[in-house]
Amino acid sequence: MNEKYSRRLYLELPLCFLLLFFLMPTSGGFGFDNECWSNWATAIDQYGIGNVYKKSDSNYPPLIMYFLYVFNLFQENNEKIVENIYYFRLIPLLFDFLPVIILMLFKKKFELERGYHFFLLFNVAYLYNTMLWGQVDSIHSNLILLSLFLVLSMPRLAMVVFVLALNMKLQSVIFFPVIFLCLIPKVSSIKIFIQIIAAAIVTQLIILTPFLLSGTINELYLVVINSASYFPQASMNAFNMWYFIADGNLWETSDVTNFIRIGFGSFKLTMTYKSFGLLLFLIFSALALFPLFIKTIYSIILKNIKSDIQELLFLTSGLITLIFFYFNTEMHERYSHPAMIFFFFYGMSKRNFTLYIATSIAYFLNLDAVLRYFKLPEDTFLYKPQFIATIFAMIIATGLLLIYKNYKISDEVTFLKNRLFKKKEKALS
Repeated sequence: MNEKYSRRLYLELPLCFLLLFFLMPTSGGFGFDNECWSNWATAIDQYGIGNVYKKSDSNYPPLIMYFLYVFNLFQENNEKIVENIYYFRLIPLLFDFLPVIILMLFKKKFELERGYHFFLLFNVAYLYNTMLWGQVDSIHSNLILLSLFLVLSMPRLAMVVFVLALNMKLQSVIFFPVIFLCLIPKVSSIKIFIQIIAAAIVTQLIILTPFLLSGTINELYLVVINSASYFPQASMNAFNMWYFIADGNLWETSDVTNFIRIGFGSFKLTMTYKSFGLLLFLIFSALALFPLFIKTIYSIILKNIKSDIQELLFLTSGLITLIFFYFNTEMHERYSHPAMIFFFFYGMSKRNFTLYIATSIAYFLNLDAVLRYFKLPEDTFLYKPQFIATIFAMIIATGLLLIYKNYKISDEVTFLKNRLFKKKEKALS
């Protein structure tokens, strides 16, 4: 990146942040979430981070407690915390700028000089989560993005960032297979493997320190293990597959309702909404991950990572996000947020933003159908769950088509077959 443009960018980013700061509403948002931030922040202020799970109804992993603690530092008392809770949005807003920082750190000159980053920063769908809803999905989403950038060059640091993302939102675990597959070719010795594991363990222990010292680690443990059944409904306003399958109000439909009953003599199989959704998630995730898996095995044998692997990472991660969102029960409308970011970076790599634009539209409509910030007519077809679910389904289908069309693995599969048969022949001889 030339020096002149670099200086301009350092000026542009703070100005963009200030512009968004002044445009950010200081009222409204999703009331339940605002109340949660207020309650947890005041509990931290009164009792400390280590006691927040004991003294409040917090159901988030611990990293957000540190951000609330930082927010509290700028407030005079509990009354001010509640009064100014809307300004907590400044923290996730900072993370909304992380993709641009990543482009700068990794010297993506072509993308920056053409201003692609403004196509993300001023996307109303991208900013809706932070500025209008008042949620924090940008934090774990962009931490995962950073981890994907680091995994091929700095695997130890990538694992640290991934652990941070996991401690921000537990659903970040769905990206572990992607991170793991990329880490395998980088582990050239037992020493590096131990260093990666140690980096993860040390990071986790540092995060847990206040809870260990306060003796409240059990309360945190209960939050983690109960997170998968905290809202046991078919859908929490995520307009996905279940709007085509389940009847009635999905907020009031238990996801342990029996969905499939199959009997053959003494053999009987019963699947609930939850188990059926999980099964579909695993099947479609395997489909999305298979090309990356094959390329990983190929890279290990040849000790050479292909140049197109990073754009494949973005496409795979975007698909995994939507597959998780689309098939599982208990999904919130916000859970498709990371897909938008991954498809944006895939779009920059391919100079084709179709998936990014389509995901932005579907995500925006899903959020606004719930929050109704822009107050479109209530009966518009744009807000219909089935219409939005259809868009998401088309994006998943298109993504899977692209992943097998653009990243042909036939050569790698043939190579691996030949390699395997040669080993068998040698063993027999």
